[in-house]
Amino acid sequence: MATPKVVLKSKRFSDGTTVYHLDYRINGKRFRPKVGTNKRDAELIRAKLERDILLGSYQINSTKRSISLKALVAEFLDAKKNVIRKTSRHRYKNYLEPLDKYFDKVFPSVSGDIRLIEPKYLRKFIDDSLEGNTSAAKKWSKRTANEAINLIRSLFKYAIDSEYLTRNPASKLQMLKISSTGKADFFSDDELVAIWPNLESYWRDPLKFIALTGLRKAELINLHWENVNLTTGREQITIESYDDWETKTGNSRIIPLNTEAVEIIKRQEGKNPTYVFTNADCNKIHPDRIYQAMKKCLAELNLEGDVHKLRHYAELGIRGTPCPNGDHFFGNCRVV
Repeated sequence: MATPKVVLKSKRFSDGTTVYHLDYRINGKRFRPKVGTNKRDAELIRAKLERDILLGSYQINSTKRSISLKALVAEFLDAKKNVIRKTSRHRYKNYLEPLDKYFDKVFPSVSGDIRLIEPKYLRKFIDDSLEGNTSAAKKWSKRTANEAINLIRSLFKYAIDSEYLTRNPASKLQMLKISSTGKADFFSDDELVAIWPNLESYWRDPLKFIALTGLRKAELINLHWENVNLTTGREQITIESYDDWETKTGNSRIIPLNTEAVEIIKRQEGKNPTYVFTNADCNKIHPDRIYQAMKKCLAELNLEGDVHKLRHYAELGIRGTPCPNGDHFFGNCRVV
């Protein structure tokens, strides 16, 4: 059987734009994928495809049809809609939508047909994301990049399972090494003594509550009054999912409250009928507001960290020894 010949063709539009596409047949089936507007890039793709067909590595006869990266991302997210939590789906979109936009801009000749995507294109996307050269809101940390690599692998595995591909171009993406400093990632008692008076007064109670209880930022923001119990001797809160919000793990848990945490809760009474902690207008807190309030304070004190570091402080205390008065669980009890 003769090796199929891959022909490069072009079409010129009224606005002067020329679009190139390939034209070839395999097993009697005709393929005409678009390969962009740059003739040189299109010719390189044509030559590579013809070589791959000759070597038998481009098994197009075993795939059902071509699909663009944009369509694949949309299909993948839709398939996950009822499988993963809403928060996870949002995180997936934060990784995959920049990937789609990046390929449209940097590799337009292959974004229309995922069968043309090579590992080196995906690696460049990861490298540029680490440098902040993509449509992502900010440049990625190595930890974020590793999460993205795992998700991109899953995306193309889905493409294989759906018979769009016969090989995973992300399978050889190497995870990034993350060095450990060996330092505990929590604020010291002395740092907290400096932080509390330097915070905007309105945010002092909610941020201190995180340090006392170990709540995640989203858990604090979404804490409902119905999940607060201030009965003497049984003071506690319950963290659980609601119809419009899910916990990170999908599980619920009960957190006992010490005296200071109870006092903070009581100071929130009457502000909002649903949410315990609110913004200055007594409405639900926007995640960025409390984050920025903490970062502003830390910048003024020349300290590293963020809201999550308060949670680590609480976790350290919970694993430690209670103070003699039973009120605090932190090292030398200097919670002010």
